[in-house]
Amino acid sequence: MNDAANEKILLQVINIVGAQNALTKHEALIFSLQLLGWAKMSLSGELKDSITIQQRSFADLGWVMNVWDEIAERSDTLKAAYSSSKMPALLSPTQMSAAIDLCMHLAETGVFSKFDPTDCLPLVIGREASEYSLPAELADVMTALARIKPQTSVYTPWAASIQLAVRAAKQGAEAYLETMRERQLPALISMFVNGVITIAHGDPIREPSAVESGTLRKFDTCLSFPPIGTRYESDVFKRDWYGRFKERTNSGTALAIWHIIAQTRGRAVV
Repeated sequence: MNDAANEKILLQVINIVGAQNALTKHEALIFSLQLLGWAKMSLSGELKDSITIQQRSFADLGWVMNVWDEIAERSDTLKAAYSSSKMPALLSPTQMSAAIDLCMHLAETGVFSKFDPTDCLPLVIGREASEYSLPAELADVMTALARIKPQTSVYTPWAASIQLAVRAAKQGAEAYLETMRERQLPALISMFVNGVITIAHGDPIREPSAVESGTLRKFDTCLSFPPIGTRYESDVFKRDWYGRFKERTNSGTALAIWHIIAQTRGRAVV
């Protein structure tokens, strides 16, 4: 399925839940992906009957929020994707009914076997997506340069790397995404990808999360687009227990490169 088809599916749901402007563009995107993920899990038999989308209760929006809580208990990724969401309470029963009917229809047509929202965020929410997305062509080139092999580990630090993590997972690698931002959007996107993606929250420079027995985990490959123009105070050198930084600098770009080198045993594309 191409990006235009993915965009069309996602926009259809967003246009329903965002019709009365109760949600921001970002909130409408999040809730739409939650609904689509709920429908996908319901029809694939992953959920118990009592919380499937077929058991919906249009009159009680609070029921949907309880369903979200139950889904969140199933795994760490689903906890990030569904926990603490109050958005259903902002929608009218009519909106909820229409959105659920659409998601059920999409699921029943088998569209989720090919649906992938990874690259369509800029098309859907515009400039707000710039913090989360890379141009698809750039992500493709970076992934090709990485020469990823199946059953290897790929490190994708920083939030924009969700596209890189998805591409690595589709090539049979185990992707480790480390983000300083909330994990909700990457977790929701990962639900539609057949592959292994671990999503961790942390500042790769100050508090790297991929640590095993007191040492940094070494990945086979790294794909990353670090933040541009970030500056750090000198305390990062005092707090670095891993000997990563070979020179004193407050340049976030330089520190990111040193960090990536420390966590990568093979090729890194940055």
